[in-house]
Formats: sequence, C-alpha cells, structure tokens
Amino acid sequence: LRRCFSGVHAMAPPPAAESLGAGRWTVLLSLTAFALGGLVGLILLMIRTAGNPWLVRLVRGYVELFQGTPLLMQLFIVFFGLPLIGLDVSPWVAATLGLTLFTSAFLTEIWRGCVESIGRGQWEASASLGMNFTQQMRYIVLPQAMRIAIPPTVGFSVQVVKGTAVACDICRNNPELQPLRYSDQLLCGQTNLSESGVNQQAIQGGSVVRLKAVAHLRQIGRRRGVDQMTG
Repeated sequence: LRRCFSGVHAMAPPPAAESLGAGRWTVLLSLTAFALGGLVGLILLMIRTAGNPWLVRLVRGYVELFQGTPLLMQLFIVFFGLPLIGLDVSPWVAATLGLTLFTSAFLTEIWRGCVESIGRGQWEASASLGMNFTQQMRYIVLPQAMRIAIPPTVGFSVQVVKGTAVACDICRNNPELQPLRYSDQLLCGQTNLSESGVNQQAIQGGSVVRLKAVAHLRQIGRRRGVDQMTG
C-alpha cells in the first residue's frame, strides 16, 4: 500500500500482502467511522434528550435525513459535492466523513431508545436529589442504558463493517481506497481478474476478513443478549 500514497509504481506485492492490506483498510475504516460516529451520536443524544424543542427537531431532521437516504448517495455527495463549494477532500476523508455521519444518525436513535427505556422513576429520584440533567445522564441514566445498548450497538457495528464495501464506489480511479475495492469484488460477484489485475487470493483474503468480523460481532451481540435475559 506504500505506493498508493507515494505515487511510486512498484512491482505488484505478493498475494499475502494484498490480503493483509485489504483487511487492514477495512478494519481501520470501520473503527474510525464507528468511533467518530459514536462520539457525534453521543452529542446528538444529549441534545435530543435535553428537551429543547428546536434542537430536538433539528436532531430529528438530521437522523431522518441520513436514515432515509442510501449510504452510497451520501458518500457521492460528500466526495463529489464538497469540491463544488471549494472543499477538496481525499477519498479516505470522504469515506470516513460519510460513514461517520451515517453511523452517528443510527447510533443516536439506538441509544435514544435505550435511554427512554429507563423508568421515569429513575429520573424523578435523581431530580429529587438535586441533580441537573447532565448529572442525571452521567450517574443514573447512562450507566443503566449502556447495558441495554450493547446488543443493538454491536449489531449495528456489523452494518458499519459492511458499509465499508460501499466506499469502493468512490475509489475507481483513486488509489487511497483501492484495497477496499479489492476486498469488495468477491462480495459483488466481480471475479473477472483480467481487467483489474488483482490476484484472486487477495480478493478472497479481504472478503474473509470482513466476513469473519461480521460473524464475530454478531456472536458478541447474541451472547450479550442472552446474558441479559438470564441475568
């Protein structure tokens, strides 16, 4: 992957190196988008539950916008739309920004449902102790909501991992995200390697990394849900 950024045309790396590169970019993009999306989602959650009607409408519109439009369209708008207003972004930044906005919208609603599942008595009891809204969320509500939020959050992280495959559509001629395209071609059924020149083992390697990550995350969410029901 060094030649993707340096612009040096080197010989093709061995299949193991391509596989590792594809898997590394998938994991890196997934973790970055999920971490940033979680941070933005937490901020939007605090705004959504604060009770200000204008801010609540604003956050609701944000959530409905990104939940109601395809991720591919969002990535295209970020990558091709921002340069129209003078903001040139690299494919990596565009993919990260698009996935972050997409992730934050869904996590905001997931976590809002978990917060609203906490009994009203918890809010009233903490208010009777003189706690303000921030203290109520930090010490009373969020610790309880976090346990409820683990299964749906882990389940949605699967969608973030799979969403990295969509990023390959903005990297047709951009080498920064080319490994994502390699690992996605097997999932898309594009196995004609005579045109892309990509080794089949590299495609399979990147796809196996993504599929194993999805299976592992689903297993974690399933186990956590069972633990809560039995606990």
